[in-house]
Amino acid sequence: MALTELTNFRLEAVDREWGEVLECGEQGVELRLVATNQGSRPQTARLRLRVTDYFGQEVSLNTIDTTFTPGLNELSLQVLERATTFQEGLVLARVSSEDNDVPLAETVFGIFPKIPPVAEEPQAPISVIAGRRVVDQLPAQRLWPEMPDYFRFDPIIAQTRDGAIHVMFQENHTRAPEGDLRAQRPTFLTSPDGQNWTASQLTLDPPVGYEQAVRAFGAMADGELLVAYNPVPDVPVTQQAPDSNDITTMWNPDVLCIARSNDGGKSWGKSNCVDMRAHGSASGLGRFHEVSAGVIGMTCTLRRADPGDTNRPYNALIRSHDGGRTWDDVSLMMPNSAECQLRQIVSGRWLATVRSVGRPGDQHGEQGELVNVLGLDSHPFYELTGVQGYVMNKRTWAAESDDEGHHWGNVRVLTTLVGDTPGELIQLHDGRVVFIYCHRYGPLPGVCARVSEDEGQTWRPELLVLRTHPHGSYPSSTVLDDDTIVSVLGYSEEPPLQILRWKLPAEF
Repeated sequence: MALTELTNFRLEAVDREWGEVLECGEQGVELRLVATNQGSRPQTARLRLRVTDYFGQEVSLNTIDTTFTPGLNELSLQVLERATTFQEGLVLARVSSEDNDVPLAETVFGIFPKIPPVAEEPQAPISVIAGRRVVDQLPAQRLWPEMPDYFRFDPIIAQTRDGAIHVMFQENHTRAPEGDLRAQRPTFLTSPDGQNWTASQLTLDPPVGYEQAVRAFGAMADGELLVAYNPVPDVPVTQQAPDSNDITTMWNPDVLCIARSNDGGKSWGKSNCVDMRAHGSASGLGRFHEVSAGVIGMTCTLRRADPGDTNRPYNALIRSHDGGRTWDDVSLMMPNSAECQLRQIVSGRWLATVRSVGRPGDQHGEQGELVNVLGLDSHPFYELTGVQGYVMNKRTWAAESDDEGHHWGNVRVLTTLVGDTPGELIQLHDGRVVFIYCHRYGPLPGVCARVSEDEGQTWRPELLVLRTHPHGSYPSSTVLDDDTIVSVLGYSEEPPLQILRWKLPAEF
């Protein structure tokens, strides 16, 4: 069968842009195939429509027998009708000739299951999605603690051995009026039990920089709390809000200050400020960990860490071997990464969730050539770009370490939709690992979770929908002694911060 008279093939999702995420029900997705028959007679053709997922695995294969009349032709095609075989993720749909399998047209799109919005009500349950429909609901308790009268985003949670829960926020008011310097005093939230919460604002010395200035927070075994932050810039202090388009007026990225509290956050000593220029400017969102006896670890994002690639972001684990006075032991993770969260699991391995920035693993070699240290340049989607930039951008990856974070391997993707990030890992007392992440963009932004029964090597197919929210919700979670999960769900606009208390059933 010759297709010489058929030209101008185009494949697209109906009424959607290239790379857009579609809300997909059990009926599948409608595609439109457009082609021009330049001949004077109808021409029959047998085509293949193959859909592959983000990893290049075939999801569906359809044979199309059709006749193209002279002139412009439009053909409606249904794909992914079997909801049980593919629930959500990024896919590549490609039409080719059955004779030689030469691609004629292709398009990329994502699908996300149709999910009923979760009510902003105290007893609104968590939806369990499988096969693109709600199959169960989990009881939940939702709280909205009284907070200061301005925005605060991106919570970082820590729990001490007495059960008290403490939360620090990365970002405060970004639209402050002239003379409003409250963003220099970060919001601090504390609870003895995860139900009763008290908010305050901290005065640290030196003051915290504006906007996204808190970099890490955590609790040590002895109950000591630590917070790391970029201080205010080394510029004359004015009574005027900073210029949000110029980070040099927002914070000093070359300095990390570490403050401590030994009384549950009521008082904080003078901060120990560390010059980070030898390792790269500090930014991002991370936590403190006790890596081993006498060693404190802190995660954050470094730039200028690689002298051959001075502006590329790297997640890093930075260690102190002298109680937090110096921080010279730095282990870089993958290039083009940010917002890393670590978890030491029961087996002793360290797991990490890593947000990708651009194409993860890209860096410049000694001769200036671009190489991908993760081998992703052979990935089927590596070169593709879309409405949100690279299709590999802004998703969550997993990595693991067997040597306390000095080296990281088995890097693999956890989420395949743009905006499914950042993520975190918690582990229940029965060994199950729960991955909680932010679904930031359409069709229904919010917070989702998945469950692993083999310490993060594989994941159950069910999607847990913790919260739906029009402006995203950064999550930060901890586990109480009775396996109650306390998740603090941040936000980027109103309505406000939410505390979610929930449990994963033993029979799940």
